[in-house]
Amino acid sequence: MQRDYVETILKVAQVVPAINQLEFHPYLQAGQRLGPVDEGARHRGVFLQGPRPITAGRGGPLDKPLEQIAIGHGVTVDAVLLR
Repeated sequence: MQRDYVETILKVAQVVPAINQLEFHPYLQAGQRLGPVDEGARHRGVFLQGPRPITAGRGGPLDKPLEQIAIGHGVTVDAVLLR
């Protein structure tokens, strides 16, 4: 949801949504653009969630770098993707 969309929903909603699901994963680099959306909703109690952040990062050119990051931190690739 864009920030203005969240504002519109909150004006008419009888129940405030708890989660705003947005697509984000290693192949969709939108982290900097999510900041304003996250801050705009979070102060009203609406949190961001990626519906499937660990499934989109498999079987592509990021596999090797993700494995190296995971090994370097002593965690699984899933943990890297979730973080």
